[in-house]
Amino acid sequence: MLVAFFLIAQISHDIPHNWQGNGRPLALFFVFFSVSCLLYFVSIFALTRHSKIPKPRIKPLLGLFLLGLAFRLAFVGSEPILEDDTFRYLWDGALLANGSNPFVYPPLTFLDEANFTDLPESVASLAKSGANTLQQINYPDLTTVYPPVAQLWFAFSYWVSPWSFEAWRGLLILTECLGFVFLILAIRRMGKLTLWGLIYWWNPMVILQFSNGLHVDAVLTSFLFLALYLLLSGRAIPACLPLLAAVGIKLWPIILLPFFLKEFWNRKALFFSLTIAFTVGTALLVSPLLLFQAETVGNGLETYSHLWQMNDGIYTIVHKFSWSMTKFWNEDPIQSWRSAHTLARIVIVSILGLFILYRFLTTTTDRASQLSSMLLVSTVLFLLSPTVFPWYYPWMLVFVVFCPRPSFLILTATLSLYYLRYYFVFWGREAVYDTYLVWLQFIPVLILFVIEQRHPNLKDLSTVQKP
Repeated sequence: MLVAFFLIAQISHDIPHNWQGNGRPLALFFVFFSVSCLLYFVSIFALTRHSKIPKPRIKPLLGLFLLGLAFRLAFVGSEPILEDDTFRYLWDGALLANGSNPFVYPPLTFLDEANFTDLPESVASLAKSGANTLQQINYPDLTTVYPPVAQLWFAFSYWVSPWSFEAWRGLLILTECLGFVFLILAIRRMGKLTLWGLIYWWNPMVILQFSNGLHVDAVLTSFLFLALYLLLSGRAIPACLPLLAAVGIKLWPIILLPFFLKEFWNRKALFFSLTIAFTVGTALLVSPLLLFQAETVGNGLETYSHLWQMNDGIYTIVHKFSWSMTKFWNEDPIQSWRSAHTLARIVIVSILGLFILYRFLTTTTDRASQLSSMLLVSTVLFLLSPTVFPWYYPWMLVFVVFCPRPSFLILTATLSLYYLRYYFVFWGREAVYDTYLVWLQFIPVLILFVIEQRHPNLKDLSTVQKP
């Protein structure tokens, strides 16, 4: 696996975000990544052949950690493969680190020197020193979509080393190492073999997205591991603090709150007081994304939540059905298309909301039951989302650690087909991928899920260990 990651890092410079269609390095990427996935699955199978270790042993756990760390360090100096989100991170962090508000203006404002006369001198100087970063930010006409906690990580990276991919990479690896500690502690609280931590720590998609793609979701998953450790330790109320911090990275973890507070359901006053307090905290974290920006610029959060769509399967079906309906009351094709997105999102949110309610009402205060519900809820969110990016997969993998299922683990390999879309985009055939090939990522999941229903022992591989 280490050799495979090292080779991917070597060819990464031939597959940058502005890739020019050379198919050979992309083909090599699929070969090397497939090898890493195969060896990852072999490692999981090997774990199922061992009985639980009655007492904690340091050497195997240290080996697990050091190898996972080596996998991540293999990508030091690599180019993010077909990814450009890091440029936005670096720019946002530079603004905040220099005392400017990253929520006010989109990067496009700083690309035109004619606007510099209306900007503080410090910001204008920053735009000149970071010109190379600014020019490579995607959707520069939209304001940032990243809440304040994420912005603090961006700013810290700038303080370490301005405009540096390696400073950001190092910060993410350090954050993941801290998350690993709480992951292992949480697994121990569940009475499971701690080596099952490799489900996350050795996962090739996690390593690729965080150590090469450099996505901020690495910080989110680390906060979730801390929150789960506190929850499993019987400290549900303190656990809500790192959960709220995770919301400050990406907003979606708010859907986990009902399961964190399940034990207080019989104490309605406390349950609703904590819910209101958490909601207020979330509103404060969201407010900068909505309140500070100038009226004449595009709102990134609003655009993302209303119109964004990429690499999705189920949402495409819902949207097409919605579009067939909105055409009846809106003759403008563009407006009917936008209205269809609104209607489709209402349908998706309604389905997700009803599923969360069902799982909440059927979940007990048993920790295994709560973890199972959080796994299923995060999985439904992932699969129904209008944007099913590979770097969202770790959201659900956090919970797969405690209940390893083949149907969910297979996404580690199939989600790599997302990168195939860039080849079709380059040749103007993205419709072929979006309509047909995208389903290759999800069909194996559905097949394995059906098999699991007939073989319940496959629903949690960590319980089928043999001597």
